[in-house]
Amino acid sequence: MKNLKLLIIILSLSILYVGCKKQINQVQIADLGFFMQLPASWQVDPQEQTVFFETAKQDDNQGMVVDYDLDEGESLAEFIDSLIVEEQQLFEAQKKIMESMQEDDDEIIYETKILSRNPLTVDGLNAVELVSIANYTVHEVFIEHDEAVINVSFRCLPEDYPKNEPLFRKAIESIKIKRD
Repeated sequence: MKNLKLLIIILSLSILYVGCKKQINQVQIADLGFFMQLPASWQVDPQEQTVFFETAKQDDNQGMVVDYDLDEGESLAEFIDSLIVEEQQLFEAQKKIMESMQEDDDEIIYETKILSRNPLTVDGLNAVELVSIANYTVHEVFIEHDEAVINVSFRCLPEDYPKNEPLFRKAIESIKIKRD
């Protein structure tokens, strides 16, 4: 009888543990009034609510939500242009450092190439979708909101992008941003 009670307790605790470990696949950021439904195979990082990842490939396939202030009078297009220029400058600087070290290091610095840049509307707000590739394919959207930009980015291994692209688009379409 004691063994049966012990077995019932262990089973109950196991069920409770599994229920508590349920993955969260909705990004909710109260400070931004932001909500996004993630693909079923993705989940929010339990330590950082602005970061998410594909459960099976969390080291490679990841994403995040970041907000930036726009400079006074700066447009969304100008903001994105400046990010692209900064990324190119960073690549050039890293390339020069690697060349000056002249080491036979296996470390490769990948230059980012823009595959597409398209205007769109996200939850009624002006936005730009940008897809780029370096060592990862990055699918991101920049959403203009008040005097700020909310950047939602997904990155995945290039070989995973054809499978993930429709999932990323569906997640982006699910974005809701609370207005004041």
